[in-house]
Amino acid sequence: MAYGIAGVMNMNMFGIPMSGPTACGFFGATKEDEMCGRWIQLSSMLPLARQHRAPGSEGGPANEPYTLTAPYDQWAKNALMSRLQYVRHIYTCLFETNQEGGSCVDPLFFHFPDDIRTFDPSQTENSFILGNALKVTPVVEAKAGTGAQMVRTYFPKGQWVDMRDFSQIKGSLTAGLWAEVAAPETATETIITHLREGYMIPYQPQDPTTPFMTTKDVLARAELHLVANPNPDGWAQGRLFMDGGEKLSELENGDYEYYQFHLSAGSLKKWVLNDRALEQAGRGLDSLTIVNAETHANTDFACWISNDETVSAVDFKYDAAKVSLTLTDPNGPIDLYKLRNLYYGNSAHDQNLCFGILGHEKQYYKVKGGGTPDLTGTAPLVIELENNAPGGHPDLNLTLTVTEASIVNIRWNYADKPETVKTPYEVPTNIVNMVLKPGHLPLSDFITWSTLTGNNTGEF
Repeated sequence: MAYGIAGVMNMNMFGIPMSGPTACGFFGATKEDEMCGRWIQLSSMLPLARQHRAPGSEGGPANEPYTLTAPYDQWAKNALMSRLQYVRHIYTCLFETNQEGGSCVDPLFFHFPDDIRTFDPSQTENSFILGNALKVTPVVEAKAGTGAQMVRTYFPKGQWVDMRDFSQIKGSLTAGLWAEVAAPETATETIITHLREGYMIPYQPQDPTTPFMTTKDVLARAELHLVANPNPDGWAQGRLFMDGGEKLSELENGDYEYYQFHLSAGSLKKWVLNDRALEQAGRGLDSLTIVNAETHANTDFACWISNDETVSAVDFKYDAAKVSLTLTDPNGPIDLYKLRNLYYGNSAHDQNLCFGILGHEKQYYKVKGGGTPDLTGTAPLVIELENNAPGGHPDLNLTLTVTEASIVNIRWNYADKPETVKTPYEVPTNIVNMVLKPGHLPLSDFITWSTLTGNNTGEF
């Protein structure tokens, strides 16, 4: 069983990502229920999951999931259900390797080459990265009868969130470390997976009342959720591929959805990567869950904006026990094809872009102290947000200059930068020349100033 993990990683390195061992073994005259239950758990998180025995005397007794004793039969069932919940993530990776090359099951050193401990096969070979984002930790030692079994595994630098309930966060921001994770022998046990820092994945929980059995069921009926684990800068990325799962012509004709997602600065941004798609094929996005989200505990606004600028309210709920923020549209799934941005945050220190709904109004920056900006010189002016709450958005230094006859350069920075925010990124001068040329033209030659209200308020 353990050797099979290295075998699948090797097959991926050789360019054959659709691979996996025969769960519970193909040959052998014996049957070990605990090993078989753990093996099915492992296979559920590999691209190719299969189970069959050699015919005749070479194969031994039947080892299908329904032949296992309790609780191992339930482990097998839970594992198969988990596979369907993660199948969209696995499917996305397989699509990308088909189109672009690459691998789906990787050793830790593929993603953490600067960590020398990830190169020691005796220490880390049993754990692997699935689809760039999930760290999978199978149980490869027999521990029957030990009760709440703990598995020791290595976590490279970063914060890793246990996908079983989001509450357990392992790892360190400064260096890799060893940690123990629970693998109990209860009937609810399933494979151990941790979401990598800086990534998001699609997740489709199984509804026991209406179970889905095929990829088509997953696309048509299963809820679709994005789960994101931001890095310390609040950034995460992920991709999603969805098709009907029935015909090769769906790929050839472009009848599928393929999206890129970025999470940063209180915003989920989406790009359509299949330019032949004209609409969504599935049911849409049921929720965005941000885990390891303690900084979002006081979220007080959220909305999503469509491609045609329609703004819709979004419900938000912070779960302190799971350290997670969940965002949902009260009117049903969000149309992924129409989605442009999903905004969320706390209006005390985040720019509220959900204006026009739930009492939120559009806000403007204005020249501090009133009046209009001087467009004849190059001196920076200080601007402030109107109706700004105490301790809210800091004032900005804004510099407007003409660097060429057709280029207006706008640069900004904090007038008094708070310690809790980062210094804004500035484009290097070797990419964009910020130096004014002799005889440069003032802005007043290009811009005629007029106030929004007509009473010289100095609003932008």
